[in-house]
Parts: sequence; structure tokens; C-alpha cells
Amino acid sequence: MNNYNFSLESIETTSKDFLTKFDILKNLKENEKLLICDYDKLCIDDSYTYIQPFKRWLTNQNRVSICNFLRKEFDNYLIFMKMLKVSLETNQNLIELYKIRVINNRHLEFNYNIMNGLNNLMKTYHDYSIAKTELSKIVSNLQNYSVDVNKDEVD
Repeated sequence: MNNYNFSLESIETTSKDFLTKFDILKNLKENEKLLICDYDKLCIDDSYTYIQPFKRWLTNQNRVSICNFLRKEFDNYLIFMKMLKVSLETNQNLIELYKIRVINNRHLEFNYNIMNGLNNLMKTYHDYSIAKTELSKIVSNLQNYSVDVNKDEVD
């Protein structure tokens, strides 16, 4: 078995970054639109209905740019989740292993909690097949990770 060495500090920092970045998805309702705030965080576009299209055009934040952002960031998130899994499998320090397990469990719960928001986003963009495809992949990847980690816990 390879001996990977991931810094616990780096894992904790990256974990907080992703939890903050995707937090809004926990409460996203159907037909709510997302914006990218502060260059890397999602927020709900709650602008006045008539101003929203102009604001999204002006900031170049349309469904295509939001989907591209989600694809890129969830690809990075999945890499982080895989890193967590490797850390759980290879870390020999019991205190660090416990902390990594706590972080992993937090993300498993978080992944479950953002599923409704991702599904609502698919409903919002029901007429945009690329968004539905990308969002379906994200949901599938998160579910597969949860199954994979839980399977390893049982083995």
C-alpha cells in the first residue's frame, strides 16, 4: 500500500472552503437562480424579477457560466473527497485518523443535504440539457462516493 501523506491542516482548510462554497445548495428551491459571489462562492440571485436578467447579463452569469463553475468546482470537490478516502485508508496516526473520519462524515452528511438543492437546480434548468446532464453527473458522483466509503467501512 502506498504511504500518502496529506496534511491535516490542508484537509481541514479545504474542507471548510468547500462547505462554504456549496452551502447555499442545502436550501436552494426550485426556480431560484445561482450567482457566483466573491469569485468562488455560490449565492442565490434574489434580485428583483425584472432586474435579474439584466444583472445576470451584465455580470456574465448565465446558466452556461453557472454550469461551468459547478462542473469545475465539483470536479475539484470530488478530488478532495477521494483524497479524504485515501487519507482514511493510509493514515497511521490515530488522532489524525479520527479527525479525518469526522471531516469525512461531515462531508457525507453535507453531500446528502445538498442533493435536494442540486435536484431543484435540475428542475430549474429542465429545458437546458447540458445542465441536467452535468448536474446528474454531480449527483451520481456524490452518491457513488458515499456508497464507496460506506462499503469500505463495512469491509
